[in-house]
Amino acid sequence: MTLSRVEARHQLFDDGAIGPAVGWYGVATGSSVTVLTDPVKLASSLRGPTFFQGQGRVILPGRAATDRERDAGRVTQAGELTLAGPALGSAVANGESYEFIRRGLSWDRLNAAWAEALRHVYFETTTPVSQLLRDGDLSGLESDAWLASSPDLTFSYSNASEHNDTGFQSLLVSYGGVSDTNTLSQAVGWGVQQGGQFYLAGLVKVLSGTAYWEVLQLGNPTPLRDRVTLTADNQWVHVGGMYSPRSQGTCNLVLGGTHGALVAWDAFPSHYREGLSWKAPGWLDANWKLSRLEEYHYARNLGADLNDARSRQYQSWQPRIDYTPENLAEEANPNRLQVLPPRRSLPAHDLFYRGRRPVSDAYVENETNPTHGNDVMIYAAFAVEVLSMLETRDHLGERGLWLTKQREYQTTVDTQRAARQEAAVAPRSRHNVTVI
Repeated sequence: MTLSRVEARHQLFDDGAIGPAVGWYGVATGSSVTVLTDPVKLASSLRGPTFFQGQGRVILPGRAATDRERDAGRVTQAGELTLAGPALGSAVANGESYEFIRRGLSWDRLNAAWAEALRHVYFETTTPVSQLLRDGDLSGLESDAWLASSPDLTFSYSNASEHNDTGFQSLLVSYGGVSDTNTLSQAVGWGVQQGGQFYLAGLVKVLSGTAYWEVLQLGNPTPLRDRVTLTADNQWVHVGGMYSPRSQGTCNLVLGGTHGALVAWDAFPSHYREGLSWKAPGWLDANWKLSRLEEYHYARNLGADLNDARSRQYQSWQPRIDYTPENLAEEANPNRLQVLPPRRSLPAHDLFYRGRRPVSDAYVENETNPTHGNDVMIYAAFAVEVLSMLETRDHLGERGLWLTKQREYQTTVDTQRAARQEAAVAPRSRHNVTVI
């Protein structure tokens, strides 16, 4: 389950039913800023010099946008293909990968089809219930939720296995600069009431340097609980707990790090203790996508507000009941999770959703980044999107030229999706959580 974008395109080119109509990929043996040579794919004594001219575009995926695409020009019997248009910024290198995409398509359109396919394929995941923080699930959809104290502090989203502990993606923070400490916090904090409580926690791995965690109430420099200091040991730890505001106001999370520290922060479950009704995340736009809510406990304590993440245990907190989003357009989501009596508060532990999310939510766009999901299903969904483009491109040819093949791939997608939906149906007994 690691299909990347470049692997999907190459699989498409190798697909005997589709590939010849889309293009191919190869490896150049070099040449110049205006010529690409490939004696394997381009050379033939049966081709005339204009065989490729006007038939497609040459793509150099590893290059900047200004050098990435050129129209195909004349070709020699030795496989020397002239690149029409402006000269490249540097000569084609020996061993440089290229792709040839036929007329009516483009590299951008194929990648757009890939992005659309990822929206329609799902993977099983757990993501935190995050009532307090924007981007608390680190989906990257609200990166403006985070505010750095200095331009020297940089962060990015990573789904590399060594950078996450939840199977999703994490916030990889580099604390640069020359000052002793830089911080990352929420751009806008969350409101609290006197006498109310909230739960906030996170997972963290300090790869180098020293990091700290603290929760502040604006207007008061003293943390609500003692600062937790974390040193580099390349192990995941769980930090946080239940917090009691001193008065009505606004609170904020501060993720600090010393100069040169590199820290992975992974998932921030948070909720008001009395937050018995909250907006469901956007991906919960269909009943079958939510399996249950899970409550996490940690068996090994390492100190105040600090636990060994490897000692995590979970249980199904409350099973869900079926719900129907009546009078809603498909993929609309004004749904709310509502906790029903007799429960009157949420637990002082992590709460996570377990369910099925679109693969696009967890995909960090890059040629070689892996995806989370079933490879067969992802490729089939990709093929469906590309075949739709081919049907549009070749609409003046044989009627329905690509529709039959499109239906075959769509059947693959639908069959696997139906199996996942059926498996997601929960028992109908003692349900205390619903979506309305």
